[in-house]
Order: sequence, then C-alpha cells, then structure tokens
Amino acid sequence: MTRIPTCGAGILLLVALLQPLPLRAESPRYSYLGASYEWTDVKFGVGTNNDVLNHGKFEGPNIEGAVGLTGFLHAAGQYFDGDCRNCLGFTRSNGEFVQEDLDFSGFKLGIGANPDLPFIGKGNTDLLLRVSYVDTELKGSFGKLSSNGWSGEAKLRAQLSDRAEIVTGVEYFDLDETTTTIVLGLGYEIAGGLTLRARGVLFNNETGLDVGLRWYFGDRLFGGRDSVFGR
Repeated sequence: MTRIPTCGAGILLLVALLQPLPLRAESPRYSYLGASYEWTDVKFGVGTNNDVLNHGKFEGPNIEGAVGLTGFLHAAGQYFDGDCRNCLGFTRSNGEFVQEDLDFSGFKLGIGANPDLPFIGKGNTDLLLRVSYVDTELKGSFGKLSSNGWSGEAKLRAQLSDRAEIVTGVEYFDLDETTTTIVLGLGYEIAGGLTLRARGVLFNNETGLDVGLRWYFGDRLFGGRDSVFGR
C-alpha cells in the first residue's frame, strides 16, 4: 500500500540531495566487477506468498559484473549462492511440523539503457532501465526446486561528488510468482575505482541489506572511456 509514495519520496530526496552539490564531469559508470554479502528475507522468486515457502531468510555472497557497450547501453550479470534458512515448512505423517534450511543459488543476465537526465543534478544523473533473465534453484531433502523468469528495473543513479554515488528505484520480478522491491544504495570510492557499497531493499517481503566492494575498470580497459564504444 505504501510503495508508491515511499518510492516517490526516495526520488524526491535524491533530487534534493543533488542540487547543492558541485558539478561532476563524469556520469555514473557501468563497467565494473563486484562482490558482496547479503542478508535478505526471501529472495527473488522463492515463493514469497506461498505458505510452504515463507518466512525464509537468505544469507550468502553475490558476485556481479557489467560492461558499458555504448554511452547509454550496458550488459550486466549477477550470481548468488547461499543458504535459505527456514525456507521450507512441512508436516510429517506423525503430525510433527518441521522447518528445513535449503541451499539457494541463481543468476541474472540482463541488458540495460542508461540515458543522461541533464535536468537533474547538473548532468551527473542517469535513468537506469534494465531487463534481465532470472534463474533460481533451491536444494533440500525433497530434491531440487527450480524457477526462472525475468526482472525489470527502473532506477536513478547519480554521482553526489567525485567519490560518492547513490541509486534508488524499483525492481519487479516475474517468476513463479511476482514481487516488487524498492532499493536504495550508496557507494563511496576508496581509491583507483574501488568502491565500498551498501544496498538496502525496503518495504517488501524481500527486506534486507547487501554490503560489499565494486571495482570500476572501464577507463583502464577502454582507453579512458567507460564503455567499449562511446563516452
């Protein structure tokens, strides 16, 4: 019920933060490798509205990567692996109720557009639109439970300063079931493109936190550009 105003408030907060900050010549970067650790209440397509698979908590590492194709197109991927605790609840024939921890893994592969929004943040803000294929797998005493589908993202990414960045927006998942999440992420470059990042997933069945490092390599690999072709 509160998702729309909450998302709107997040975007308004981002716009307000951007206005007084000095101009950064570069836009957000889209060629990177990253690793993080995540704590999340049920992730992606793992039956968030199903009485059999509910109240689970995912904990484990994420590996991510992306490459800028042009100044406004990029490809991205993510691999995740960990444990889904208390994901499976069932009643034995003797009437005993049991909750089981499951192994959980999956990946995302997507293509996205990142056009500039010159009227927000003095030209250092992008609109990120991305569509991804999503595949997940649970393993337990019952065997394997697989799910696949797609996700769509609409976010704002901005450079707050030469070192600080922010992202906020919405991601929609359509697997065996559908779910929508609101995300807010912050990053701070330590040195040489290495950035400390924290991302929160808010106000949904997938509330959680993701903390890790991301290395932006585009300018080193593509002769000062962030993409194979373009800027």
